Amino acid sequence: YEINELKGDLPEKVLDQENELTTYKTENETKDARVQEIEHISRKRTAEVEDFNVKLTKYKDQLYLVTSNKEYDALNSEIDNMKKAISESETIILSEEEEKNTLNELIKSNSNKIESVVLTLEEDKTELETALSETQTEEKKLLKSRSGLVKKIDTRYLNTYERLMA
Repeated sequence: YEINELKGDLPEKVLDQENELTTYKTENETKDARVQEIEHISRKRTAEVEDFNVKLTKYKDQLYLVTSNKEYDALNSEIDNMKKAISESETIILSEEEEKNTLNELIKSNSNKIESVVLTLEEDKTELETALSETQTEEKKLLKSRSGLVKKIDTRYLNTYERLMA
């Protein structure tokens, strides 16, 4: 019991810090994957906008070659559709860039948290290892002695003792 008191809450603290570290790393991996996805989609949308601009230029050039009002109206309709598609794509690109920037900031924030948790974790692990190394041989000897004594004790008394110690 005294040996466990010497350890204090360090084992639980180390375990909590390791779990926290894992959580931050998982979050960063997820966010990084989303950033990669956004970059991929953004490249596609940018190529799409360039393609729409080429078509828009082509339609504007054709506007001067029309011979009837129907053709003129049809080209104007196509031009309007291209402008609308370009505008929508650019809006989506901007919103995705904004999301990407937000995710990158969160990744940086988590990275800073990871660094601080790693430092604290290393200190706590070192402290725990020191406490364990100082008492390890004595603890083994006491546990061996205990196992011999436990065999001689009636199980109901032993169960009551274990429950009270917990």
